[in-house]
Amino acid sequence: MGIGGPALENIILKNAGTRGANALKGLLTEGTQEFGEGYGQQMAENYGQQQAGQNVGLTDNALGQAVTGMVIGGPVGGLVGGLGRVRNPEKVSANQEKLNDLMSQNQTLQDQMQEPNADQTMLAEQLRQNSLAIANLES
Repeated sequence: MGIGGPALENIILKNAGTRGANALKGLLTEGTQEFGEGYGQQMAENYGQQQAGQNVGLTDNALGQAVTGMVIGGPVGGLVGGLGRVRNPEKVSANQEKLNDLMSQNQTLQDQMQEPNADQTMLAEQLRQNSLAIANLES
């Protein structure tokens, strides 16, 4: 997936859904990326040929390479996306409720830390455990 692949995949596949939706997202992600890569690589090759004294236009065959990359990369991305993770809506909802509860508890603990007679050591440990639980749910 090249340099931009993981970032682009994360943006598009962040909220994965059904296998069909994942396949479509994978097809779009990989197809779009391969289109851009094919175009850019051909332009770079043409530039190198120009520097070597050959008479070639900067964008010669760039569109063809871009389309070829998209036609080959898109279906591969769709296949991989379709085989990827599928989110269970009930599980997502339950995890979101847990996350909301933990965030609320985190705020309560932070408020308690501000009180003059608060047990800072105990509250700090509870905050640490709460933060770990939040991080675990978010990953």
